[in-house]
Amino acid sequence: MKLFEYEGKELYQKYRIPTPKGAVISDLSMVDRLAIDHPVVIKAQVLQGGRGKAGGIKKAHNQAATLHLVKEMMNQPLKDEIVTKLLIEEQIPIQQELYLGITIDDVKGTPVIIACAQGGMDIEELAKTSPEKVKRFEVNPLKGLRRHECIAFMKQVGLKGKLLTQASDICQSFFQLFRDYDGVVAEINPLVITKDQRLLALDSKFVIDDSALFRQKDFDPEHHQETKENSYEKVARQNGFTFVDMEGNVGVISAGAGFTMTVLDLIEYFGGKPANFSDMMGGSNSDTFEKLASLVIRKAEEDQKVKSIVLNITLSATSLEYVINGLINAFENRKRNLPIVGYIRATDASLIGMSLEEAKQVMSEKGVQIFDNIQAAIKEAVEYTKDEVIE
Repeated sequence: MKLFEYEGKELYQKYRIPTPKGAVISDLSMVDRLAIDHPVVIKAQVLQGGRGKAGGIKKAHNQAATLHLVKEMMNQPLKDEIVTKLLIEEQIPIQQELYLGITIDDVKGTPVIIACAQGGMDIEELAKTSPEKVKRFEVNPLKGLRRHECIAFMKQVGLKGKLLTQASDICQSFFQLFRDYDGVVAEINPLVITKDQRLLALDSKFVIDDSALFRQKDFDPEHHQETKENSYEKVARQNGFTFVDMEGNVGVISAGAGFTMTVLDLIEYFGGKPANFSDMMGGSNSDTFEKLASLVIRKAEEDQKVKSIVLNITLSATSLEYVINGLINAFENRKRNLPIVGYIRATDASLIGMSLEEAKQVMSEKGVQIFDNIQAAIKEAVEYTKDEVIE
């Protein structure tokens, strides 16, 4: 579960990690009660990344400008989220931006602290182009992070004197916070050195392990889930299946997370871009399949970038008859004549009530091109997108 920036900073303050002076507001009247000197930074509280480029971070030099921007930003959509809270902080004169993050090395099973003397950028890209600038320290989970290890690590980043002491304190506190709140990813980017030689956490990213939410009572998972979902994803969750909206040109009707991921990879391999990921639990009935297919079709009809749909049905237990009946209902309600290409495979108990040949025949009669293998189907679906260029 990803926390809002202001929630992450509340945790930072609890663990004595310095942050800019600020306040969270949820309506215009609260602006008059702010005890923060101008100039200020106004930051939309959304869970999506890239909010700065989307206009979610603005600066104001006086009270009138702050009021104007709050009116402009509050209760408006930003990257598929409605902004209901704004974080208003003092502007900080910055000398240097650093990066400090913690994640889990899934192979070694250890927490890894990552730091860099250049913050504010894509750390993954920097690790590729200038790996020597990105410092890593693997923490022994049985011993924890010790003081002398923090000092040695921050020296590698290039800090000296009082800044080294401050950075070491922040590093140790940050790690303790990460452990106490079951973090899987935590970032302070940027961690800034101010012109008066202080270290401040200017931003926060903190993701709690979903498997550990039962013991993290400070936050409401349902609220965070609902906030980050767009309308398609919300409909899917309410109907018991998974739909992840993506910026692509090929819609995907598919069940089974592993096979669906392979379908997405093949779409990319043949030069297309998937418009969504979808999945549902085994044993789902025709109603669920109809809702999943209808949602993919709805997204394709509303998003003009989508030029075709891939149908991938691979069954071994779920009734093929149920699936086909659900798809028929969904396809009959199409409003836009998008090409649908498909691959159907079913074995064992799933064939009771309908044979594979019957299923292919029914789908063909509904205008679905059925191929003998999934690669050929996906290649054909991508062909319909050739005139589209998606960055």
